[in-house]
Amino acid sequence: MPRAYASAVLNATADEVWAYLRVAPVTGTGQALVEWWGEFSADPGDEEAMDKTLSHGIYATGLDALARRFA
Repeated sequence: MPRAYASAVLNATADEVWAYLRVAPVTGTGQALVEWWGEFSADPGDEEAMDKTLSHGIYATGLDALARRFA
């Protein structure tokens, strides 16, 4: 059974930041598929920096940590 989690980040550089995490079992292997993504609204001048912060500073770092923990 897939499990999901959503959160909002307050006091961020962006107007709104929503993060979503979904974990679903991979049938027959005992492994899991982990998806972590976000949506945000920011001033046009801040969009690229927010995208880098979320994708590289948070999501990639967090997914790498999960991979190491459960390897």
